[in-house]
Amino acid sequence: MRTVLIVIYAALALLYIRGIFALFKKERPGAGSVALPKYMLICGLVCGIFFLILSVITLRGHEKAWITIIFGCLSFLGAALVLGYINCVITYDDYSFTSKSFFGVKRTYNYSEVTGIKGGDRDVKIYVGGHVVRVDEIAEGRDEFLTAVRRNYVPSGKRGRKKRKDIFNGNVENPGEFVFVYILIGVLMIGALVYFTLDVLNADYSPEAFAEVRVSSYKEIDGDLCLFAAEEKEPYVIADYKKTVSDPDGLLEKCNGNYVFKIGYYEMEDDGETYRQAICVRRINGNEYLTLEDGIRQKKTETFQLVWLFLAFVLLWAVFVILSICIGRHPEKFSRKIVHLFFKPGYVKTDQIPHKKPKKKSKKK
Repeated sequence: MRTVLIVIYAALALLYIRGIFALFKKERPGAGSVALPKYMLICGLVCGIFFLILSVITLRGHEKAWITIIFGCLSFLGAALVLGYINCVITYDDYSFTSKSFFGVKRTYNYSEVTGIKGGDRDVKIYVGGHVVRVDEIAEGRDEFLTAVRRNYVPSGKRGRKKRKDIFNGNVENPGEFVFVYILIGVLMIGALVYFTLDVLNADYSPEAFAEVRVSSYKEIDGDLCLFAAEEKEPYVIADYKKTVSDPDGLLEKCNGNYVFKIGYYEMEDDGETYRQAICVRRINGNEYLTLEDGIRQKKTETFQLVWLFLAFVLLWAVFVILSICIGRHPEKFSRKIVHLFFKPGYVKTDQIPHKKPKKKSKKK
């Protein structure tokens, strides 16, 4: 798994290097081209490189897996901005134009192939046969390009888009974008879930160290037991001790400074304060209050709570995708507010969204 992450990090680093070269390329955008503004590239580089460095640091520092995954996902967001700036370009002349997709796929069209133009001040969609070329509202050089398209575009009576057969029954513009986002986020979430689960299952839960201490006092905090030794500042914490310790009352009686305990522990930190989480506790020449097996079982239970949290997010995303597909296939069955919860205004054909019928005014007698 670490090898896969290294390959992904290397690919991201190469993309950011390419983005840095694009940042200092002066001729873009020029006459006859449409491109996203340079500030998107700058934001993508700053965000992506920053979180990539944090992700690498946490990986090398053997931090918790979910921290590395979150930083990696945030770096992917920056990479998306960089890739969009590099690839989402339209070049044109007096006879044709070439559109480049997010993944770098190029298609060239003649103006005579244009079957429809939709949009105004916001995003504009140009329909060419079975394809849609989307011109972003913030793109530089957009107005000149649209002027060229409209100057050469000759609309005909009922010429327009053909009914598409796709996952949304042709009711949603650019369905490929939604499918890509659904798959990308789903793959990232499932990958994070699998990685984190394997990390939890394969983790070594053995104590980092053992110490023989004379416990002089204790304190109960939210069900946890904090043991204090006179010679040490950091407390030894037994999580949920009434359930894990075999004889909790007997343990408390011995915390009077007269007995020495051998404690296996992890070094932990919470809100800037360090403490030692006890995994096993045994009195020298006496009882074993917390066995190593019980302590490891408790530690695994705590860690697996994050796995269940990841799983809940994956299931919520699956429910969202299923609902959005159902609404996209049959938008006429849902109110406008519900449709707009799942789709940005302008993406669903307006004639498929039900309008509220005006209330009839009651006539006064």
